[in-house]
Amino acid sequence: MLEIMKNKLTQYGFWNLNKKYILLAFLVLIGFIFLIFLRSDSDINPKITRSNTADSLWQQLEKIKEGTYEMITFRELHRLSQMPNKKKEHDKLLGYVLKRGEQEGNQRVQVYYSINKSFDQIWQGKYDSALLFGQKAMELGKGFSDISPCLYYSPISIAYYQLGNLSEAINYMKMGYEHAKKVEDYSNLNNYATNLGTYYFNNGMYGSASRYFQEAVAAGQKTGRISNVLVNNIISIKSTELGVLTTIEDWKKYDSILSRPNNEFERQLTTLNKVNLYQAQKRWEEASRLLQQTPDSALDLYFIINKMSLVLNDLDRKPDRLIQMSDYVREHKHWLRRNFTQGLMELHTFLNAVVEYNPNLLPMDTLKRWELDNDANLNQNALAKSFLNELYAKLFIASGNYAMANSKLNAAMVYTREYMQTNDSLKRADFIERMENARINEKLDDLTLELQQKTQRNQLVTIVLIALLLILGLTILVLWLLNRKREKSLELIQVQLYQQEEEQRFLRKERELNDRIVSITHMMMEKTGDLIKQLKLMKSANKDDLEEIRRALEAMVRVDTGTNPQMADTLMKENDVLLNKYPAIQSLNLTERRIFILSVEGFKSKDISNLVGVTPQYIHNVRSKIRKILGIENQIHWEELK
Repeated sequence: MLEIMKNKLTQYGFWNLNKKYILLAFLVLIGFIFLIFLRSDSDINPKITRSNTADSLWQQLEKIKEGTYEMITFRELHRLSQMPNKKKEHDKLLGYVLKRGEQEGNQRVQVYYSINKSFDQIWQGKYDSALLFGQKAMELGKGFSDISPCLYYSPISIAYYQLGNLSEAINYMKMGYEHAKKVEDYSNLNNYATNLGTYYFNNGMYGSASRYFQEAVAAGQKTGRISNVLVNNIISIKSTELGVLTTIEDWKKYDSILSRPNNEFERQLTTLNKVNLYQAQKRWEEASRLLQQTPDSALDLYFIINKMSLVLNDLDRKPDRLIQMSDYVREHKHWLRRNFTQGLMELHTFLNAVVEYNPNLLPMDTLKRWELDNDANLNQNALAKSFLNELYAKLFIASGNYAMANSKLNAAMVYTREYMQTNDSLKRADFIERMENARINEKLDDLTLELQQKTQRNQLVTIVLIALLLILGLTILVLWLLNRKREKSLELIQVQLYQQEEEQRFLRKERELNDRIVSITHMMMEKTGDLIKQLKLMKSANKDDLEEIRRALEAMVRVDTGTNPQMADTLMKENDVLLNKYPAIQSLNLTERRIFILSVEGFKSKDISNLVGVTPQYIHNVRSKIRKILGIENQIHWEELK
């Protein structure tokens, strides 16, 4: 196609003439396409300079277009909220964005504000309020396809978890996890997989926990970020399955992450895991000092059972251990009631000991009420049900009801076997699933790479085709403009030629007229001269009349032969090339130029005198002057200058 186009252009004479224009158009087009891509990239991925002051941040954020600035602004608000002594800057920046959102009538701002507010209420321990803001964000956010549901599922799940509604918490966690997995949002996939793994770990379902943690690690590797929480959870599950001392290498490996927690939650989690490690190493004093760094008043409710386990483990080594352990459980029964399923999993050894020591510490009706409140979670955890039945058996033994105690112990054994079967199958499933996942992931990576390559090729072909079409269109436009310019030039030349022809036609007619005038003038002069001579010879009685006629004829001759400068002017127009040949002539006056042009045309001094209206002596003087100006010798005839 390009070759055919080139041949056509060559045929019409455009190719050789317009090569440089085509090249210039091509370069301009390439630069234009590059600027478009550059501009679009800057619009999609705007960058801001990190700052800790509201004014500095807002000067950058207010320049970003609607639909983009909202998420960036609330991301910065979240960052400021995590920093000490930055509440004033946080509130100031929040005021700026809310004001702009109100001016724009921007519902996106309300969505992000509700999400931000929900997290803020969670950090303040106001979980009912946090749930309301999260649900409001979800209701508003459904109208925006560009706002990820993962953003509002997270605070809703946390609020439900802290309110004790674990089934709803897990439901929203799984919804966020499934959405993140569907859209390949690896950052949120990392968070949700970590939270789900933590839940299953706390409930003793280590197979499920392990799967989610593995997925969280894979997602973290894709984003280049493995969170502090994920590392702590990996250490926790290893310490539970393989023993705490096996995690020492992990502490060293992930020290850069563990030593720099991003918030109070991560700090408390890391501290409690380190206490667990110190206790396993018998470093009791160091463990006690660390426990004191997380007082009950500042402890996140998420860690209450973890701390109870560590404190009871510390008390278990003291001489009056049962007394102190019983007192501690009595003081923290509200913690045990809040997370009863997790408490059964992590504290069953200590609870059996204190109930056997003091059966009134956890009465039968209290345990039944807690069982009813946690029925949904207990039904998913066979091992927790087994530990609960062991507690019931202890209480029945204390009351002397050995038949019921035996029944509960048998029930505990049934639940234990059920758990072991599930646990074994989970472990086997973990191994098989890891192998299968490795094979699937390898194939998926190959397919992803192939798809990316095809996408890149298609994008490149599309860009090339668009560029060729634009070049073709631009080339046609340039050629059309050049053709129009050429047509206008031809029209102008035709007009000029027509004007020149008309001027030449006029000059020819004028010259013919002048020739006729000169011819008639000469004829009249000759006839008049003859008549004068005849009148002088004539004899008449009325001599006065004859003399009067003779004088009239002489006067007529003088008039006819007086002047005709127009003839000289016509000759000058016809011989403009001659005047340009001798530029010095332009310094002469009009009469002198007339004498020059008539001399060159071969007129005699007498004729020039009659035509121009000057004396022969004046003509002689002018001719001498012209010869001097032009440097012409007297031997050269005037006609030779033509």
